[in-house]
Amino acid sequence: MDILLIRFAIIVGLITLLIIAGFTAAIVLKRRGRLGRARRLVEPAVRAWAGRPDAGGPDPGGPAAGRYPRAGGPRSGGRADLG
Repeated sequence: MDILLIRFAIIVGLITLLIIAGFTAAIVLKRRGRLGRARRLVEPAVRAWAGRPDAGGPDPGGPAAGRYPRAGGPRSGGRADLG
């Protein structure tokens, strides 16, 4: 149990460290006036990553694509299907 808690603490610590480093980099770039340039350099790569089906990014069909049945499709009978 102790190892599980230690592993969790290390993961949370690393995520926190990454967030602080990203925030610090954004502040430094903004103060130096280079945030717009950095955004222009990074944006195409992020868009390409988000557009790939295996990227785990947004669904190309929209946020609810494939999650809900289409209107007019077969519907469940409710409690009758439970058994």
